[in-house]
Amino acid sequence: MEDLGFTDKFQSQMMKRLKERTGIFLICGETGMGKSTTMYAMMMKLRDERLKVISVEDPVEREIEGIVQTQINETSGFGYEKAIFAALRQDPDYICIGEIRSRETAGALIRSSLTGHRVLSTIHAHDFESAKRRLEDFGIREEYIDLSLSTVMNQRLYLE
Repeated sequence: MEDLGFTDKFQSQMMKRLKERTGIFLICGETGMGKSTTMYAMMMKLRDERLKVISVEDPVEREIEGIVQTQINETSGFGYEKAIFAALRQDPDYICIGEIRSRETAGALIRSSLTGHRVLSTIHAHDFESAKRRLEDFGIREEYIDLSLSTVMNQRLYLE
């Protein structure tokens, strides 16, 4: 994460949040703002902490040694929901979901969190309120969102 330009203090705060026992760490931002890059950096930090990290992605954008990465295949019936529940059976310390794009993915993500799992994911949204609204648009009740989200990080690139 050092390469991403985050201050030491910010990195320390992020790691503290990532180590919380349950909940969703959600990275939101517009397209092209580096959400996936940040998520991959966080996954590597979690791996370095010797945590069992399983990711569910479409597609796997970059392979990371020491992390179980699963690529979904909707045409064969192996979508996000099935992949997430398969990941849960492997007793992960963290589940990383590449992006919340559908009702099914949002529901599986919330259920994972509510059953005590730690989750890291991204969503296309401008800020916290629009991220919450998107989850509600996917049919997630507000009280489940409030119970599940532990950290929401809004990311924007700063161009010099």
